[in-house]
Amino acid sequence: ELLGDGSVIRASGRSAFYSHGSKYKDYVLWLAKEFKKQGMEQSGKIRKAVNYLGTEHASITYQYHSLAYPELLEFRKRFYPGGGKKIVPSDLTLDPIKVRQWYIGDGRLTKSNRQRPTIVLYTCAFDPISTHRLMDQLTEIGLGVTLQPSRNQIYIRTNSVSKFLNYIGPCPKEIVHIYGYKWDS
Repeated sequence: ELLGDGSVIRASGRSAFYSHGSKYKDYVLWLAKEFKKQGMEQSGKIRKAVNYLGTEHASITYQYHSLAYPELLEFRKRFYPGGGKKIVPSDLTLDPIKVRQWYIGDGRLTKSNRQRPTIVLYTCAFDPISTHRLMDQLTEIGLGVTLQPSRNQIYIRTNSVSKFLNYIGPCPKEIVHIYGYKWDS
């Protein structure tokens, strides 16, 4: 989730907590269940937040926060080594679940009547070194990738869309009603 919309926030000098916001309450509830299966407990309840109230950009998000754990402080140090900007650690290895969750959180399937589908993976928040690390690993998986430098986005080429979707596997059934469209190539 840290490749997408998730973040790790320092709680103290000894621990940190995981935070995730989404416009889909069902997705945040699903994440909470998945995290609980891995032993990470939720702090309080899922909170509803209204952003930019009274403007044309008003939106609702649902916020998840985990309990604070010392182990998450290590994630914080790896993903935010300077304390602020998130990076992709050099030792992070992509696997189907990591790529699937990145795609769910920060990916898009694009298709039009005139061209074949492509996939965009947003890396806007990452520095160029992190983006190239991700591109190198996607290439090692056997995917054709292209970088759009002006937007710092990774494109999965049309001839690799099926291979990408096969690599990440199907959309989890519990959230297919929210994100299943991302598999409809």
